[in-house]
Amino acid sequence: DIAEVAINGRSLGTRAWAPYKWFARTEWLKPGKNRIVVRMTNTLSRLLTGCEFETRSHSLEPVKL
Repeated sequence: DIAEVAINGRSLGTRAWAPYKWFARTEWLKPGKNRIVVRMTNTLSRLLTGCEFETRSHSLEPVKL
């Protein structure tokens, strides 16, 4: 799965695998309310490869039925 995060219209970047971590400049935050947008894009790769992402080992493992 692919994720993108934006703060007040400024993209922090896109991450294509876990762990999903972003770093931002504090100047991008404003007093009061801020707009945080998270966009997730799912892919069919797990269905096509028969694998799933194992977060603990950070690897693709065969799907267990």
